[in-house]
Order: sequence, then C-alpha cells, then structure tokens
Amino acid sequence: MGWRIVSLILHPIWLPMASAFMLFGFNPFFVAHFDLKMALRIGGSIGFATALVPGLLLLSMRNLGWVESLELEHRSDRKFLLFAALVCQYFCFQRLSGSLPSPFLDFALLGSLLLVGFTFVFTLFFKISLHAVGWGGLTGMIMGFSPSYLNSFFPLLCGSILLGGLALTARRALGAHRWVELGLGYALGIGVFSAYFLYLFMD
Repeated sequence: MGWRIVSLILHPIWLPMASAFMLFGFNPFFVAHFDLKMALRIGGSIGFATALVPGLLLLSMRNLGWVESLELEHRSDRKFLLFAALVCQYFCFQRLSGSLPSPFLDFALLGSLLLVGFTFVFTLFFKISLHAVGWGGLTGMIMGFSPSYLNSFFPLLCGSILLGGLALTARRALGAHRWVELGLGYALGIGVFSAYFLYLFMD
C-alpha cells in the first residue's frame, strides 16, 4: 500500500502543473513580476488541461470497460489516453503561448508537448514507464534552465532526481515495470528536453 501511495503522489499527471508553479516560485523573473493570483490562474489552467481532463477521461474509460484498470498495465490501453493527453497539451500550449512576457513558460509547455508526442509514438511499439518519462522530462527541463539560474534551480534539480528515483523504485516494487522499461522512459524524458533546449540555446 505504501508504494502505491508513493506512485500516486508522484504520478506524472501532476508534473506539468507542478512545473508551472516551480517556475513561478523559483525563477527570479517570475518571482519579481507576477503575484500569487497570476501564478494560481496560470497553474490552474495548466492543471485543468493536463491533469483534470485526462484524469476524468481515464475514469470514464475505466467505467466503460475500455481499459482494464486505472494503472494501464497493457501498452494497448495507453495509446488512446496518450493521444488525448497530446491533444490537451496542444490546446493548453495554444491558449497560454505568448501570454506572458517571459518565454520560460512557453519553453516548458512546448517541451512538454513534444515529450508527450514522442511518448505516444514510442508507446506504439514498446511499453515504457510513464512515471519515468515524466520525471526524466522534469529533470531535463530543470537542467535546461539551470545554466541561467544555477543558484535557484540547483536544489530543484537535486530534488527532481531524488523524487524521480523514488517514483521509479515504487513502480518497480509494485511490479508495474521492468528496469529496462523504467530506464528507457527516464532516458526518453531527459533526452527530449535536453535536445530541445540544446536546439533553443544553440548559437
């Protein structure tokens, strides 16, 4: 039961919203220019599109018998939900893109959209851990921001690595994935964001 609670708390569905609040809390530009009301509005919008809608869709799919369980153990069960998550991420990006004078939130949203897209394509052929993809992606995103704001983002980088390791350990302890599926997922998350930031900041 303990590992299942850890798996739920560290579920990747929360990470886009958590990433937004992380930027508002630790990015010096956001801290200086945006108040709590703005942070809640933006973070809430992201949470609605990337957590609430896919979560309700998953519950509906389970009630209709379209998936065997909420854990989505089978690769075939994940395809439709990942496609729906991709659509939600796209509309979230379209709604919020360019709405702030800082590009950092746009970078995070587009990176998340790319990661969900690559995960969807990858899942057509292989089963990987979505927890690992999400935590690898968050770590990759923080690594991309760290060179500009090393002092404020370094503790977040350490925290994301530790929590990601805990999430992967929980998934393995529950028997949800083999280590290779966890490793591939984490590598995909870090790889997509690293390549994306390299492209963005390459001279």
